[in-house]
Amino acid sequence: MDDDASPSSDKAKSDTSPVFFPLGEISYTTSDGGNTIYLGTAREDVALGNAHFEIGYSRNLGERSSISVGFIPGLFSNETWEDPYTVGSGLKRQDTDESVTAVRVQWSNIVHSGLSLEAGIGSREIDDEKSGNYWANNVTAIDTGLLKRDADIKYAKASIRFPIAPGTMIQPAISYLGVDADGKAMAYDAINYQIALFTSIGNHRLALSADMSSADYDGTHPIYNKMREDSGLGFFLAHEYPNLFGYQSLSFISLLGYDESDSNITFYDEEGWLVSVGLSLAF
Repeated sequence: MDDDASPSSDKAKSDTSPVFFPLGEISYTTSDGGNTIYLGTAREDVALGNAHFEIGYSRNLGERSSISVGFIPGLFSNETWEDPYTVGSGLKRQDTDESVTAVRVQWSNIVHSGLSLEAGIGSREIDDEKSGNYWANNVTAIDTGLLKRDADIKYAKASIRFPIAPGTMIQPAISYLGVDADGKAMAYDAINYQIALFTSIGNHRLALSADMSSADYDGTHPIYNKMREDSGLGFFLAHEYPNLFGYQSLSFISLLGYDESDSNITFYDEEGWLVSVGLSLAF
């Protein structure tokens, strides 16, 4: 979304900016291998494009099966707009912070079947929420309460992983996201379908995933006078080259991602690319 666009019709112009985010995990496992306390970003979350900082506890059940409970404290906030709908007004939109805190429970490789389940609850907070204020004060009267983005969040996911060739695993997954926003026009339910492939080629470890999603909103948008419906498509590739320069603890990491979202309200159409390179040090 661009400052020179009309909020009623136009798409945004592209924007490119660097993002620096520390990836890694520190953990302590008891001598019997049964209990682990961890903090940081899990490798599998990174590989599937879902990186976030988490503090948690995991109980090893044997045969790569475990139950874990984690807290996502929202230490790294995202930037968003105080009022997204000032586009076309000549006013520069102002940034504010958006943070999400959550608790999630995971049961991985249930009874060694490859099936994993995950569920979580959380909340989203916008530091300085002014959605719709410009429109209500300068264009036409609207109920800005319908646009409030603070929300309670619930999440559930089921996946199953199985081999299709030596050294190659495939993992289909389905997930649900419910966002109960303070503003009914911002509340929605979303379903995501994902397929992921994990493999090794020589000394290269690869994870490739693709996903499709749909989201239906609960209330009529007060500016566009229609119920919002979104559909999304995304691809993500994670690559690791271990033993860099002959050091067993050093790996080269590269990430490539693409996401697009199509909405029946053109203002919300968007697409984005992620390109990242870095180093991983195990100690």
